[in-house]
Amino acid sequence: MSTIDSLWAERYSRQILLKEIGGTGQHRLTNASIGIVGAGTVGMTTLLYLAAAGVGRITIADAALITKPGIHPMTEAKTPKVHCAANRARELNPTLQIEAVCLHLTSSTLPSWLTPLDLILDCSHSPNLLNPACLQLQKPLLTTWLSQDGRGWIAGTNAGQDPSLPCLACLPMPTAHHANAAELFTLWRGASGSILASLALKTLLAIGTEEIWTTCLAYDPITGGYQRFPLEKNPHCQTCPPQQPPPPMEQEEDFIDITTETCPMTFVLVKLKLESMAPGQRLRVRLNEGEPLTNVPRTLHDEGYTSGAPWYEKGAFEFIVTKPEVRK
Repeated sequence: MSTIDSLWAERYSRQILLKEIGGTGQHRLTNASIGIVGAGTVGMTTLLYLAAAGVGRITIADAALITKPGIHPMTEAKTPKVHCAANRARELNPTLQIEAVCLHLTSSTLPSWLTPLDLILDCSHSPNLLNPACLQLQKPLLTTWLSQDGRGWIAGTNAGQDPSLPCLACLPMPTAHHANAAELFTLWRGASGSILASLALKTLLAIGTEEIWTTCLAYDPITGGYQRFPLEKNPHCQTCPPQQPPPPMEQEEDFIDITTETCPMTFVLVKLKLESMAPGQRLRVRLNEGEPLTNVPRTLHDEGYTSGAPWYEKGAFEFIVTKPEVRK
């Protein structure tokens, strides 16, 4: 073994000892290329964890250069942040190729930036731009954000490589929230960065990818608990083409509004509605935040129903629950 290989083995010895990684997996990380969009707390945390893990090539782009078209990169106030992030990562692991990108990323410039990358991490909540581009170029995408109810979310898509998987536009995702109230839970930004890095490593190593692409992870800052919601491919999605002609909406989906009800009647009414429906039929539930939003999806899950991630729409929350053929 050469001197360079010995130093490499020593640096990553703890990961190499893991049976899920080993030398083959570590070489896979060394040869991988990841793109990070966003140089804030989430992007910085993600970058440092990936650099420590030995991902060979990492490029980080400033989110401001995506969300503010027309601003010259060198005059954008946030541009130094992306250089600072790259420099800290180089100090942590000087053996890797780490670079800051100060190119304004648009639908026309994204393809050339995304093409050499194996995986894209959205730390700025820009799925409307990144999701279609990653689908077109068949690139896996992971994203994280804070929603209007203060919860933190992480989701991903690999629908470009596997059309049977949902993309991020298949179901309405919870609306991102940037108000001062969300800053009360800034610890989520650091925590989500570490979780995002972990999921990125699992993606590159092909560990548990089925769960990564079919569930959405939610963190409740009030209880400190995590909850997973299934992500389902929407045959009516306008971003990724359906695999087969979609069934008529009136046969597939029903609706119930329980915003005027209080617990426990909220769940009782939903349960009665589901019991009157056919197996496989979906029910869209509209409800208020607080106890209804916390208790109804959780109780449905406990009783064997499959519910998707809730989203915010016109003053209330909605989610879709599917009646299974056979309940657990």
